[in-house]
Amino acid sequence: MGPVYMKQSLIHQVLAQWWSKETCILSNSIILMFYHHRRCKDICSTRLTEGVISPYNSIRELQQYASALVMSEPRAPNITLSSDVQTFAMHGKQLHLPTFRAGFKKLFDDVSSLVNEVLLHQDIPIQIPHNLADDMANTTRGYSWLDNGTFTQKPYPMLEGYMNDLNQRLCWKGQDGKLHFNAAASSTLMKKTAVINRGLSILNNVVNSLPARSTEFVDHKIRNSWRRRSCYRDQDKLRWVNQYSKKSNGRKMDTFLPVLVADGLQDLQETYLIVIRPVEELIARELWGEEARVLYHEYMYVEMGQRVDPDMFSRHLRSYLDKYIGADLGVEELRQISVSVMREYVPAQSHYMVADNIVGDLIQDHNSNTSRGTYGGLEGSMPYLTTDAMFKYDDFCTRWHCITGFGKYPAPPPLRLVRSMGQPTYTASTMVASKSGPISTTASSSLTNMMQLLLAKVTNMESQMAIQAASTSTTLQEFRVQSKEDIRNGLAECFAVFESNPPANGGHVNDVPMDMDAPAITTRSPSPELEYGPLVDEALNAIRLLLHNHQAEYRSENQKMTIQHCLHLTSNLVAVMGTGEGKSMAWQVCAKLQPHIKNVVIISSATNLVNQCKRAKDMGLKAHLFRFSENKGSSIPLEENNLIFVGMETAGDRRFKP
Repeated sequence: MGPVYMKQSLIHQVLAQWWSKETCILSNSIILMFYHHRRCKDICSTRLTEGVISPYNSIRELQQYASALVMSEPRAPNITLSSDVQTFAMHGKQLHLPTFRAGFKKLFDDVSSLVNEVLLHQDIPIQIPHNLADDMANTTRGYSWLDNGTFTQKPYPMLEGYMNDLNQRLCWKGQDGKLHFNAAASSTLMKKTAVINRGLSILNNVVNSLPARSTEFVDHKIRNSWRRRSCYRDQDKLRWVNQYSKKSNGRKMDTFLPVLVADGLQDLQETYLIVIRPVEELIARELWGEEARVLYHEYMYVEMGQRVDPDMFSRHLRSYLDKYIGADLGVEELRQISVSVMREYVPAQSHYMVADNIVGDLIQDHNSNTSRGTYGGLEGSMPYLTTDAMFKYDDFCTRWHCITGFGKYPAPPPLRLVRSMGQPTYTASTMVASKSGPISTTASSSLTNMMQLLLAKVTNMESQMAIQAASTSTTLQEFRVQSKEDIRNGLAECFAVFESNPPANGGHVNDVPMDMDAPAITTRSPSPELEYGPLVDEALNAIRLLLHNHQAEYRSENQKMTIQHCLHLTSNLVAVMGTGEGKSMAWQVCAKLQPHIKNVVIISSATNLVNQCKRAKDMGLKAHLFRFSENKGSSIPLEENNLIFVGMETAGDRRFKP
């Protein structure tokens, strides 16, 4: 019976493709297996054993040959980049990195808020010892670090708030001393925890490292079951280890790919696993039975008593990407773009091949893979995950955290924008201000181009966010704060390089050691365009830039209300303003912040009309004085001018179509 059980699932998959007489015999034998045990055993040994000629082995070999042919051909390039390496597109579907970071920060905040709501905003302290033992080599079913200590003052601390609040009606203690749950309230709570679990799955898949295949990702376990768990905690760090992949069967061995969880996300997950998950187990047993409770006890991703399958996760991922970052991407598309992001932002030395050999291992006449699996393994650690291997994986994950906006340091600059021909890759420096020397013309040009591209992109993004603030899930202010986090340090360092004094030794910038993960320390604040932007309101920021005066303020309350109302574009406005209250700044600010919107200014005085247009041009605005006598057509191209000055008679002419 053993071989039959092992091959039965495979037989069902290939039965529909077999039409030979032998297939019919096999099918009938399986159906009557309890009556023809010996016949089934003979058929399995002669038809389903490797090395014999049979329909099963023929199909299997053809499948392997077809797969080899497909995998031997490279896939046609299908990723495109914007000039500033901030937007990645695949088949016309775009992913913009600043929007990506802001969107996932909002998702994190939404999940955190829902966790607080489920906990009834109780302050439940969680104390995990620094020396918590987690035997990674222990494969006993049910084992997990979650059971190696008491992390809360009371068991099920979440239920205390529900029992004390009579309005919740979730559970009560009966005369028998046992907890009893209200079915309706329990179902409502489980729907909320399912949303939390879904949000954590999206964050874990995207934020911590490159997205995994959905078939592998949904199999993550928090405790050992018939397969090893995926959740490990060592030295105060939480990791998810992918152990089973599509290569496991072919290689006849498991893989061990540790993914370090970002710090903020780790705190959120530990709260969920220690406080909320035990309550989910209790309610699942009451609503759906013991089998559902076991699922919550062993698997990470479970919703409403059912495991999350790959198709369900794929739908969730596409839905969340569309909701939070406005990108219509599936699992495969996100994986493709993520690889491109890695190559553009993570230096090659941070994701070198796992098979690279260490000199010490070569001295012992072993490759590093053999040495890690055989020599010097630490008791309680996982196979092949030695200290040096863990450092390598953690280093990459730490850099990826910064790219996704969940790291300890700002997002790194694109490699291609900070690397000149024949020079090593530049990274964010902590020593530039103190050791920088004369900068070569090539390096200076590269850094200048980088700043110009970043500034142009930020200006364009701010205008787009201002126009679409009503429809986007990320507000303009949130974006401005995120933009400052992403670029301020990098640009400040560039300015410091240009203006710092040369050292006595006359060294060059190429000789300066740089570290991307180190915080930026500079001696000078960045340009006013960056310093004032995220910290003040957008209209006042524009006024200061237009007047070249960082201390400029609103002239009047009427001016402030008028400008802000015009920027919101929500309704019509009639503003009556006296002399000197700042009427002209209303259209100048709008033209500055909304370059894709036409602003038509109607002035009755011909002299004032000319003066206002000239003043706008002097400020750097795309202004144009329109007269029918000077323009052949009656329309004005938006890409050329967005601030149009006209007289009363021109505005009233039916031919005028701005």
